[in-house]
This record gives sequence, structure tokens and C-alpha cells, in this order.
Amino acid sequence: MSPPKKNSQAKEKNKFPQISRIIPAKLNLKACLPRLFIGFIILGSFFFLLFNWYLSYQQPEHLKELLKNPGSVETLASVLKTNTNPNLDLYLKTELAKLGREALSSEVAKIRAKQLAKLREIQSLLELYPDYPDGFAYLSVLAYNLGDCKLAQSALKRALKLDPTRPIFLQLEIIIKKCDH
Repeated sequence: MSPPKKNSQAKEKNKFPQISRIIPAKLNLKACLPRLFIGFIILGSFFFLLFNWYLSYQQPEHLKELLKNPGSVETLASVLKTNTNPNLDLYLKTELAKLGREALSSEVAKIRAKQLAKLREIQSLLELYPDYPDGFAYLSVLAYNLGDCKLAQSALKRALKLDPTRPIFLQLEIIIKKCDH
């Protein structure tokens, strides 16, 4: 009985010829699943890496800078100016709020120092040119921005005394009269 089995196995082998080295002559799904799974994992990983590589070259420069330096207030602010994505805007604003409190206070101190320097410079120039109404109006605006209402009001009074009909001086007078500091 053994010889007929060999003969029947040879006939079955001829029915299913070998297609490749990976796929056996007689397809056994359970035997092929691990190979197929590994093949799909390798192929998927390749396409994932290829897609990420492609997208990294498609990113705008400001986003690349954000990825390099995410903790910089300047970078966050510049990305916020050029960005058009509302979700990223929300993220950037919250990050700026977190980081910006410290940076904002130092920036405000720098701006205030510059304004004080300008205020002193204008005061020294007005001592040289006491009949220049625009200088007194500018001094008034600087003093108002710094919160010095008395200096703002006295400088504007001097500007109005020199040129009482200038419309911008009259508008400044309305604003500075409301100063309560």
C-alpha cells in the first residue's frame, strides 16, 4: 500500500507547481501568515519613514525653527505671526502665555527704560528749543504712556499755549484730561 501513496503524492505535486521560494507549492495559510505579517510590517515601516521624510521637507521654515527651539518666546511669536492654522494658533498663544510672563515683564522693563531715556532726551531738547509745540506734545504722549499724568498735562498745556488751534493737540487734551494715574 505504500507505493500507491507515493504515486498519488507525485500527482498532487504536479497539480500545484512551485511558484516562488516564499510561497510553497501547496499554500498553507497558517504557514504563510508569519511571513506575510513580517512583510507587511517591513513594507509599512518603509512607507511610514518615507512619508515622514517627505513631510519634513514640506514644512514651512518657521515651523522647522519652532521644532528646533520650542521654548523661545521670539520663535513662538514669529510663528504666530506667519501661521494660518487656528489649532496651532491656540497652542502658540497658550505657550506664549506660559513663557511670556517672565519675558514680557523683562520686555516691558526694557521698553519703559527706552521711554524714560526718550523722555529725558526730549526734555533736554525742549530746554534748548522752548518754542517747539510738537516737542511738548510728544513729551506729553511719552509721559502719558509712562503714567506720569502731571507731566503729560503740563507739557500739553505748554504745547497748547504755543499753538492753541492745532487739532491734534485738542484731541490729545481730551485724552490726557481723563488721566487718573
